[in-house]
Amino acid sequence: FGGGGFDFGAFGAPPQAQAPAPPAKKPSGDRLKKKRSGRKADRAAPPPPPSDGEEEDDDDDGDRGADEPYSSERFDSSRRGGGRRGQEDDEDDDDDDDDDGSFDGAGELELQGDGHRGGGGGGSGGREYEVVFHEAKLGMLLERRDEWKPGSEKRFETTTVKMVVEGQAAAARGVTVGSKILTINGQNCLRKTYQETLELVKTLPRPIFVVLEAPRDQEDDTTQGWCLYKSSVAGAPRAYEKWKRRYYVVGGAVARPNVLQIYESKTSYEQVVVSMFQQKKITQRVKAWKLTRKFKISGIKSKVYRTRATPVKYFALKSPKSRMKQICFASENMAGIQALYAHTKRFCSSK
Repeated sequence: FGGGGFDFGAFGAPPQAQAPAPPAKKPSGDRLKKKRSGRKADRAAPPPPPSDGEEEDDDDDGDRGADEPYSSERFDSSRRGGGRRGQEDDEDDDDDDDDDGSFDGAGELELQGDGHRGGGGGGSGGREYEVVFHEAKLGMLLERRDEWKPGSEKRFETTTVKMVVEGQAAAARGVTVGSKILTINGQNCLRKTYQETLELVKTLPRPIFVVLEAPRDQEDDTTQGWCLYKSSVAGAPRAYEKWKRRYYVVGGAVARPNVLQIYESKTSYEQVVVSMFQQKKITQRVKAWKLTRKFKISGIKSKVYRTRATPVKYFALKSPKSRMKQICFASENMAGIQALYAHTKRFCSSK
């Protein structure tokens, strides 16, 4: 509607005037009898029985797998009310409902890059490698680490790679997380403070030549990675397709160690880190839980899906702020789900 008139574009063109239709012919007596007898037969006919192999209940019990019921009734909502299949499906689909106890993660995030973490005795590390940067932005997040020489109480600062952003300069040149900056354009960064090294990175004209030292015993960072995620009342979904593939981070560069975050992708997480580092507004969607002992965590369970060759391993997390929903995290890789479970459980209590 606009200006008091009708918008015919939304409702179709107005009807045109038409000539009156000729009166319909009345059916003859024989045709009228056939019509009435057909109506009576339709009313009297019983509904057809289901054919062989058909059931009125479309419950796909084959996808339920070998789930063990929770001992707590609040965790046992998937087994209440056998006739509520439709309602459970609706609850499975309702991922946008914040009743799972999560909050807008952007309000809790804070840069952890300048953590002043101790780096041990300052002994020899791994291999050294040189990288040449022509770009103004290197595509990596640096952090300060404090180290001490053996037999000395004097502390010195080092600058270490905290994160490498996919698709940007550092990643393209093979820079690894945990690498320590040794020199920039020949200047010894081990004799400089963290802030002085950052100033060189920002102000030196390009290209700059950076020599780094890779960590000697580099381990995979299991505090972040891909997982399957689902928030619902019914626990693990009936169909595998209901799981959502998400990128999880426990702690990380922009949150305290007890904050579990869920991002749409790894790229989304890296964009959040870059935005915070540049003090820009966060536009990516973040779900986060500040884990405490009030959170209840189940054990790792197994669920079999007919469409998957490998059983899915998952565990459930119940927030104290959630009335009914629980959060399920899963993976077909047992090592992957065990790592996420271990990082989560140390802040929570068992159900």
